[in-house]
Parts: sequence; structure tokens; C-alpha cells
Amino acid sequence: MRLFLGIPFSKNAKTSLNQLQKKWIPFWSDYRLTQLNNFHLTLCFIGDISYEQVSLFSDSLKKLASNYHPFQLEWNGIDQFEKYNKAIVYSPIVNGASKLHRLSTSIKECLHKNGISFDSAPFKAHITLARNVRWITPQTTFPILSE
Repeated sequence: MRLFLGIPFSKNAKTSLNQLQKKWIPFWSDYRLTQLNNFHLTLCFIGDISYEQVSLFSDSLKKLASNYHPFQLEWNGIDQFEKYNKAIVYSPIVNGASKLHRLSTSIKECLHKNGISFDSAPFKAHITLARNVRWITPQTTFPILSE
């Protein structure tokens, strides 16, 4: 199975993210939206792993999670990065990013101690809105859209 460790969002948060997507669709000629039920914030991507391997670190992760308390996240606007000549459009986390970074680092340390491989790309607190985006007009800045 393919595995990532992440944070799911409430129904209200997902609805808000979906509304943000809809504001940008007119600017795209091609795209693959993150579906409403798939909105999440990835803390660590592990990739292909067996159920047996998951059992090696699940108790350690539960213990790690007990050291963290709920906190608020805030995202704002959009940004993008390129992958395979197409844009991945996301909303950056503007409040709570440092806590997420610490949590991601702790998770990766836990996985490493348990001999589990994971994607070593630096953590960037964001929520993916769309993949494979082709802009109608190439974007270097993003206009503010009114409510």
C-alpha cells in the first residue's frame, strides 16, 4: 500500500478550500482538482509499505502523537511549484507552519529510528488545491480575488 502521514480537515475547512479552488478554475485551461474528500496536509510521505512494516512504528507514532495538543492552522491565498512542466497549485499555511514543521520532523525521526524509509524532501506546510495545472496565461503573480 502507498502510505503518507497527514492531517485530515473538518467538513467546514474542506468546503472553504473547495470555494478557493472554484475561484481559480477560470484561470486554468487544464487541471486535476484535489477532491473534496481528499483534502489533507501531508506531514510525511512514506510510499509503498507493507502492513507488517506499519506495525513496526505504529505504537511509536501513537506515543509521539500523545505529546502534541490541538492547534489552529490558517492558510491564505495560493502559490505554485512546477513538477513535470505542469504546476501544482497550493494554499500555503500562514499560521501554524512552525508547529507543523516540528511535528513533521518528529515523525521522520520516529520513522528513521524504526528503520522505515520515507521521502526526504524538505517539509513545506501547504494544502494542494490542484495538480497538472496549465494556466490560460502563465502566472508569476496571483491576483487577489474578491469574495
